[in-house]
Amino acid sequence: MRCDVDRKGVVWTCRDIHSWAYQGTKRRQLSQGLLKRLGEALLALPEGEEKPPLARLLIVSFDRDGRWLTRLYDRDSLPVEVAELYEIAGAYLKADCGALEHILLRHRYGQSIVPGSHGVGAPVLQVTRFTTADAGVFDHCEVSGRGSIFACRYVHDWHSKQWPYSGKRRRKLQPLKLKDALAAAAKLPPGKKPETPLEDVLIVSWKAAPDIIVRVYDAEPPPAALSELLGALEF
Repeated sequence: MRCDVDRKGVVWTCRDIHSWAYQGTKRRQLSQGLLKRLGEALLALPEGEEKPPLARLLIVSFDRDGRWLTRLYDRDSLPVEVAELYEIAGAYLKADCGALEHILLRHRYGQSIVPGSHGVGAPVLQVTRFTTADAGVFDHCEVSGRGSIFACRYVHDWHSKQWPYSGKRRRKLQPLKLKDALAAAAKLPPGKKPETPLEDVLIVSWKAAPDIIVRVYDAEPPPAALSELLGALEF
């Protein structure tokens, strides 16, 4: 799979079959905001690996101050900064990059984790808890600005892109309860660096205009402020 972006923000994606054909070609235009974000994401790229396995090799090449740089990455341990490039460009990234990168990006940009119309729309607060070492299984709760809550457990098949979910619950938070939940989120301490395996990890994000704050914690034992937040959400 190939994705090219020119200086004007035109994105070209395809399946490149060497010396044979380009398949499934698509073009799209990035907005100035997305083009700026792409430049910032390139500046944040970590150093690559020396020799990733060929079967999992991902190559990123880009211009930095007139110098052409190339980084090599392993898709099985893909940095979230690399996954962000695909998120911005709207290109296809094979899902075996892992659940963590995908979920963190959704939190970071205030996007609902819940597929289709099942969620609450644009969430103001989200909590994701990985309860097993299998990164495709997690509990999730999201809250809209009107206090609508959707919570459930997902078992995500990353290859078929299906999201079977169970135990789904919908309810409404009273305005005071929503205010309490956001106040509890604002008191959360700095979190930890995301790492795998994802057993007993909590990801929390909330809107604090104009920013979106994302924190990662060990689920056990949770910080006192996190316990307060989870209690307000009954999660």
